[in-house]
Amino acid sequence: MEAYTPEYLRECADRANAGMIAYFRDAIPMYLDAHHRVYPELSKTFQMVRDPEAYINGGFIERIKGLYSPEDREFILEMADKFERVKLGFAYFSLIRSTRRPLEAILVSQNQLRTGWQKTGIPLWRNESVAAHMKDCKELAFFLFFDDPAIGIIETMLDFHDIGEVVIGDFTPTCPISKADKARLERLAIDLLCKHTMRVDDHFLAKQIFYSFNLYVGSEPQFDGLRSKVKDCDLLSMSIEALQLMADAPPDRRAELNKRLQEFWEYVGERLTNQRAKDFFYSLSTERYRCNFEYLSFKDIVNHVHQYMLLNIPNFKEVYPNFLNQCILRSMIELNGEARFRGETSGMRFG
Repeated sequence: MEAYTPEYLRECADRANAGMIAYFRDAIPMYLDAHHRVYPELSKTFQMVRDPEAYINGGFIERIKGLYSPEDREFILEMADKFERVKLGFAYFSLIRSTRRPLEAILVSQNQLRTGWQKTGIPLWRNESVAAHMKDCKELAFFLFFDDPAIGIIETMLDFHDIGEVVIGDFTPTCPISKADKARLERLAIDLLCKHTMRVDDHFLAKQIFYSFNLYVGSEPQFDGLRSKVKDCDLLSMSIEALQLMADAPPDRRAELNKRLQEFWEYVGERLTNQRAKDFFYSLSTERYRCNFEYLSFKDIVNHVHQYMLLNIPNFKEVYPNFLNQCILRSMIELNGEARFRGETSGMRFG
């Protein structure tokens, strides 16, 4: 089993980001060429069409400087020098028309991989994307907190909570960047995706992304309790994904993979704050040792875990019918017409 050396972790991050880096490097020269043909009189920024590296290596800041203070521009360039994925992300989205950036962010999120899973040795095709993670977190919120009067706000916080990663990539705790710098960089990425569009156009998606993200990272005390539930959903999605990886792994790799995944279970278990989340995690972490990890067994485990969580609610007899009713309502209003929120699985991706 490969040791978690700094070199190995960098290789894992590079592997997870390789697809988006290659795409950006192919797309940026084409966008530069298109801008140059449409606006041939622009002499400074888009004359770099013959040298895309000049645009990638800092030239992009001229195009978006109106969004940022001099200090923020300097910070972006500093981070761009340290991280190729950051540099390419800002360069790429600076070339996208501002009214299209929010939609482009949604599309890119379907291909931007979450880098932490790569150190477990799973193949790239099985690696979770940012879009899948955000979707699963939102569905998990309903799974756990369906009877919270503010469930709509909880789900809104989770809608686009990691969308900034389409610009800057996914940093793990082992990456050489502080939490403060990562948070600042992510806020600047959201500004790039939404701020100009919100100034000049009543853009619904830009407003939704901006509102969702700022609810998620905000500090208003009236939302602290909801944010703790949101954080628990974000954490628990890791244990759900870990269990799914075990279910999908070839039998001869499960023992090694289980060792790799142990740190994810420990990381989640130490940080949960809400009792329902703790009950769900406790049952999930014990049940994972009692099955053969066939797909049907995986679904049975999840259903059993949810029942365990519900049974630990003091007024279970009143709560459970409410859960079933909420599932029915969700099924009826789903826009895609797929009635996935059933009582036994509540519409989770693994259902």
